[in-house]
Amino acid sequence: MNDAVRYLGINSTKHVSVLPNVGLPQNVGATLYIASVPKSWRSITHFVEDHGVRKRGGCCGTAPEHLKAVVNAVSGVEPCPTGS
Repeated sequence: MNDAVRYLGINSTKHVSVLPNVGLPQNVGATLYIASVPKSWRSITHFVEDHGVRKRGGCCGTAPEHLKAVVNAVSGVEPCPTGS
């Protein structure tokens, strides 16, 4: 995902967003996302600092604790102006 976000950060004239899910779903009679905050979400800070991502959130399986982790991870982090 890094290469795609980097490319968009450099080339997009719009704000770039990153909305990861919480991993692969488990089929246990129903489709469930059974995961803590994914380690890959740590890269959101990198995407903001180095690639200019300005909008972030979560997709499939995201729960309030996941979004809180995103907010905590990027709190006070300034997006680079044009990506790199």
